[in-house]
Amino acid sequence: IECPNCKYRIDNTDVLSQWPGLPAGVKFDPTDLELLEHLEGKVSRAASHVLIDDFIPTIEEAEGICYTHPENLPGIKNDGSTCHFFHKVSNAYVVGKRKRRKISNSDHTVCDENLRWHKTGKSRSILDNNGDIKGWKKILVLYIGYRKGGGKTEKTNWRMHQYHLGVDQDEKQEELVVSKVFYQFDSFAGENDPTTSMPYPLQTRCPNGSPSGTEQNQEGESRVSTVREAGEWLAGSSSHAVEDAAVSGLDEHLSHGGAPDATYPDPEGQPLPLDAEALQEFPDLGTPQDISLP
Repeated sequence: IECPNCKYRIDNTDVLSQWPGLPAGVKFDPTDLELLEHLEGKVSRAASHVLIDDFIPTIEEAEGICYTHPENLPGIKNDGSTCHFFHKVSNAYVVGKRKRRKISNSDHTVCDENLRWHKTGKSRSILDNNGDIKGWKKILVLYIGYRKGGGKTEKTNWRMHQYHLGVDQDEKQEELVVSKVFYQFDSFAGENDPTTSMPYPLQTRCPNGSPSGTEQNQEGESRVSTVREAGEWLAGSSSHAVEDAAVSGLDEHLSHGGAPDATYPDPEGQPLPLDAEALQEFPDLGTPQDISLP
């Protein structure tokens, strides 16, 4: 190809005609079915992606993924990110089908405690697009400690999802599988955060069954309205004086935080019932004698 500006010729005979793209899966987070398709390409049952070895490395050790602590596996981080590996599974003993899942101590650089992968739950079948079983998935958890002799075991946060092809639930000796390894954080962390705001405000009431402040204000406003009506019923200028004295006494009582009870203090400090007969006893008001009060 000749550059249109400087006329420099570029030899592109060894360049691919089309970029192959990335393997299936967004940000290489493939689904269970896509992982089995990559495994098919690895065992030459289907076409393999040209970059698959850069995304899923192969562990060549005879112990498979159990040759070391998962924290020592290539590319592994304990930040919740996942790493995928091709590896072979092997039997723990010559007799029987129990698989080797105990961590080897040959290259153990994290700790020297007894570590073993334990399967949890049932194996799950993975179906292809036609509804047929394409393979199986196992979920394993890494434990610390011994189980024999009543020893105490402790579950760690390391998880592994192992996939193999075929209709049989169990893998065969020396069969190639693909596994997804990751560090799982506690799912309930931060759920009971004390700083979380309440979705609905609490409905509080005063102790001993007394009404709340809003109810007190509403009841106080009702009593003020009653006093005003009584003042309007009393004709003449003196009726306005009675109204103003009664309302001012009530407002002063409420402003000091008092609850609207049935009695209110008079100017001399003695409680008086709030009714029409008591209104004429307010000092210096001079209730008209020609008006009969109920």
